[in-house]
Amino acid sequence: MRVLVAGAGISGCAAALAASEAGHEVTLLEVGRTAGGVLRDEEINTGSWYRNCQYFNVGTEWFDLFLRCSGARFTMFPHRYGSWNDLFMTRVAQQDFAQVVVPGAEARPITDETALSSVADRLSRYPHSVSKEVRRWADSWGDLETLHHENSDLMQVGRVFHCDDVDGTISCKRLSEIGELLYGVPRDIHRPALPVREAALPIDGWNRAFEAVTRALVARRVRVEFGARASVRLERGRVQVDFLQETCSPDLVVWCANPHPLMTALGLGRLDSPVTKMSSLLCEVDGSLPPQPMYWQVFSRSMPIVRLFFHEHRQVPRLTVEAFDSRLEMPEVAKLASEVLKDFGFDMRLKPVAVVPDRRYVLTTIRDRDLLSSMDDLATRVPVVTGGWSFFGRDQRIGHIFRAMRDWNAL
Repeated sequence: MRVLVAGAGISGCAAALAASEAGHEVTLLEVGRTAGGVLRDEEINTGSWYRNCQYFNVGTEWFDLFLRCSGARFTMFPHRYGSWNDLFMTRVAQQDFAQVVVPGAEARPITDETALSSVADRLSRYPHSVSKEVRRWADSWGDLETLHHENSDLMQVGRVFHCDDVDGTISCKRLSEIGELLYGVPRDIHRPALPVREAALPIDGWNRAFEAVTRALVARRVRVEFGARASVRLERGRVQVDFLQETCSPDLVVWCANPHPLMTALGLGRLDSPVTKMSSLLCEVDGSLPPQPMYWQVFSRSMPIVRLFFHEHRQVPRLTVEAFDSRLEMPEVAKLASEVLKDFGFDMRLKPVAVVPDRRYVLTTIRDRDLLSSMDDLATRVPVVTGGWSFFGRDQRIGHIFRAMRDWNAL
């Protein structure tokens, strides 16, 4: 079988590895000059950083394949996290829970079982005192009335935990399906306690990891073409892909690149593609440091910080501070980050090095979700495997790709 994979991010690389291991003739196209997509490191004069909190979950089928076939080296560690917020006038630092924590209030049952629509609708199901503050913070992501409610998980506002009413929170979770969805508890409090999952980061950084992936693909006789902008069209009920002055008629296309060319070819138009303007402050660190990579979600009334991600990059400790786009100067953001870290018991000395602008296209509107679902349905007739954009989360998206490839006997 001739398999063409468009896009050399992690999804496309995983698909190309899987298809080549299954013995197919594989072509991998990438419009950029390197593999890796959004995972690529930020390289500056004084070193390298992970631009944001991007790790792999250990134990998935696709990561096992990636680990076995790519030649990239990974370090494994317990996936630990926490959250910090001052949304309710009290500073709360919570371990083992990366979403909103509500202090000093009882959990209230949620009984409205009507289907959720938007993020605004989802947040409105909480009591007003909770909903008002969480929504005020979440407004920085975009128009909550139009965003599909499952975006709440990406925004880390999908669940809340009443830290001074543990039994009440657990009771509200058990009372109804909507309560189970909207309330959460830390892993160690959950009944039964939830295990700490194992995660992985590349020892030498993402850039070198994807260089290893590229070498592994070429060694497997995958045709890898960089600087290859692919266009797609339908001809006699099948997809034709044009690139580098060639026309390819593969038996199966796995489209992990920008979905717009495929959507246009299928007559679906364009997505809304809401953008969130963010920035990453890259810091050198020393002092009191965690023993392994960790991240902390931040929900604040006044500071723009969204997440702190501590990691070692090529065995050098680093901190990446993700923030909503703001006019704060680097030293001021670093000072605020240090204050948050102290509440978790880490007295880190932060030396800000650079600010990297970041335009994120991670959210989908309700309309987008409908269009993406339509694309999934239409693509199966062509035949094309889509990049799983109607799913939230990397594991779910790549899992979709692998299942669909199996349906076409490509795995």
